[in-house]
Amino acid sequence: FNFLSGDVKEIIDHHQERAGVERSPDVSYTIELVGSCCSLVAEKLLTAGAERVDSSLALILLATILLDTINLDAEAGRVTEKDKEMADLLGEICGQEKGQDVYGELRSAKFDMKGLSCGQMLSQDYKPVQTASGRNANLGISSITTSLQDFISRDNAQAALDDFLTQEKLTCLVVMAIYFEKDSHSPKRQIAVYSKSSSDQQGVISTLQSDNLLQLSSLQLPDSLVNFLAFDQANRRASRKVVLPLLAQKTSLQQSTGAVAGDGLAASAAAVLPESVPARSPSPVPEYSPSEEAESERGHRAVGVEGIPPTVDMAAIEEYRHLVSHGGYRGADNQAVIVLSACYLPDKGVKNYTYIMDQLFLYTVSTIQHLAVDKFCMIYFNSGTGRNNTPGISWLHKYYQCLDRRLRKNLQELFIVHPTTRLKLLIHLSRPFISTKFWRKLRFVDSLKMLGQSVKLEQVHIPPSATLMDRERATRQSPTEEEPPQAASPSVPATDQAST
Repeated sequence: FNFLSGDVKEIIDHHQERAGVERSPDVSYTIELVGSCCSLVAEKLLTAGAERVDSSLALILLATILLDTINLDAEAGRVTEKDKEMADLLGEICGQEKGQDVYGELRSAKFDMKGLSCGQMLSQDYKPVQTASGRNANLGISSITTSLQDFISRDNAQAALDDFLTQEKLTCLVVMAIYFEKDSHSPKRQIAVYSKSSSDQQGVISTLQSDNLLQLSSLQLPDSLVNFLAFDQANRRASRKVVLPLLAQKTSLQQSTGAVAGDGLAASAAAVLPESVPARSPSPVPEYSPSEEAESERGHRAVGVEGIPPTVDMAAIEEYRHLVSHGGYRGADNQAVIVLSACYLPDKGVKNYTYIMDQLFLYTVSTIQHLAVDKFCMIYFNSGTGRNNTPGISWLHKYYQCLDRRLRKNLQELFIVHPTTRLKLLIHLSRPFISTKFWRKLRFVDSLKMLGQSVKLEQVHIPPSATLMDRERATRQSPTEEEPPQAASPSVPATDQAST
C-alpha cells in the first residue's frame, strides 16, 4: 500500500507503535492502547460534535467495540476504561439493547466457521513475526475462532497446514484458538505449535511455557495430525498481543503489531491504563410497612418544580445530602455560590436508584430556591466519580427540562472542576437540548488555583477527593507559567452563534 502514502492524512490505531518507525510530519496520529480502535474513532467524533453521530453510526461503533472487547469482559483482558466509557455514551444514542442484539449477531457470524476450509481459517487472521527491518521471519501466528478439536476434525487439515507453511515460507506455525462453548458467555483459549522440525517446535513451546505466563496444560488430540502439539490455555487474558512479543524475544526480533516485547500481560491495553474510581458500597433505602410509614419520622421538604411531586423524601437521601452545600457569596451583586460534590452521588447498583436520583434532584432544586433568591453561580466538583455513579445523558436531559426559566436565567456561571474526557463527552452529547445561552455559562476548570480566580475558596467546602485530584494533577504537570490559564468554555457551533 505504499502507493497510498501521499494520500494518508491521519492514522488512528490502538496498538503501540513499532520501534524505529518514523512518523510523517504531514500525518496526524492518534495512538492509544485500547481494546477497540472504534473507541478512539467514537471519541473523536463525539468530541467534534454529538450531532455527527446518529443512532445508526452509534450502533455500528458500539457493536464493534463490544465485539473487539468480547462484550466488555474484563477477564478477557482486552477492555479498558475508555472502551467502557465510549460504549456507555454510544449506548445512550442508539440504545444498549440494540447494541447487544447486533453484538450477538456479529459474534455468531465471527465464530461461524462452517463455510471455511482449513486453509482459509489459517489465512483469515494471520500475523507473521517480523524483524526490526520489517522482513518476515520464518515464524507466524494464525488465530482461529473454533476449537482445535473442531479444526483437526475437518477434511485436509494436515495438508492445509503443510501448504500454509510453504505458502508463507515458515518453519513453524503457532495456531491460537478462541471459541465459546454452548450457552457460555466466556471464551476459552487453546494454542498449538506445528512444525516439521522438532527442535524448532520444542524451542517455540519452551518460550510459550516460560514463566507460566500462558498457564498451559497439555491437550490430548486424536492422532490424525502429526507434528501438531496442542495445549489448553488457562490465561484467557493472554491474546496474540501477548504471545507475539514472547516469540519475538525467542528469535531476538521485533514484532510489528505494537505489543511491547517482554512486557507480558502489560502488553494488554487493560494493564497499562488507569482503572476507574472504585464505587462505594451501595446502601439500600429502608423499606417500611404501611404502619411504619405512618409512624416514621421521614421528613419531607416542599419544592416548587412544575410537573413533578411537590415534596422531597429526606429519609431516602439522608446519606447523600452532602451533595449540595452553600459556598458563600461572590461579586458586587452578592451572587450565591452553590456547590455540588459529585463524589456523594449514589452508586447505580443501589436499590431504588432511580427514586433516590429523583429525590436528589428535587433536593438540589429546593436548596437553590432557598439560597439563591436572585443571581447565583454553581461549582461542580467532578472528582471521586466513575462509571458506577455518573448519571447518563437521559437523566441530564430529563431534569434540564424540569428546571424553570427563572433558575436557568439567574445562573450566571457553572464551573466544572476536574472534568474528565467522559464528562466532557456527556456534556457535548447534551448540546442538542441545551440552549446556547446556558451553554455559554459552562466553564471547564482544571485546578483549584484556577477556580480561585473566580470564587473565594475559603468559603467553599472542597471535598477531599477534589483536593487529592488537584495534587495528583499538579505532580503530573510541571508549572510553566506564573499565572494559571483562564477557565475554558465549551465551543459554541457557528450556527448557534449566528442565531443568538
